[in-house]
Amino acid sequence: MIEAALAVRPCERAAPPGRGKPLLAAAVRDLVPDDILGRTPGGHYGEDVMDGMRRHRRALLELFDGSELGRMGLVDDAAVRAALRTTPVTVAPLLALEPTLACEAWLRTLAAGRQREGATP
Repeated sequence: MIEAALAVRPCERAAPPGRGKPLLAAAVRDLVPDDILGRTPGGHYGEDVMDGMRRHRRALLELFDGSELGRMGLVDDAAVRAALRTTPVTVAPLLALEPTLACEAWLRTLAAGRQREGATP
């Protein structure tokens, strides 16, 4: 699944304003009713994201000081850390980092589970 998603050109992954997840919508077009696929993205939570970034910036930066994603060659830790150090005017750049942060947290959870089970990483 990850390889398929990464194989898509960035211009095909981008959603037009007011639309979200174009790849997912295309993949489920025959399974999901059109009124569901045509709905606009959810709420406005920019202030919460900005506040969370300010409060948790140090912990987020630590995630990318030798990240699992970096170890796998999927991200450049220095570039992610540089993006996390900025204070953007809008929340959009921070929201763009959300999948990367979520993936790193998920990979660390998997690694911790393997360690508890005694498996090698």
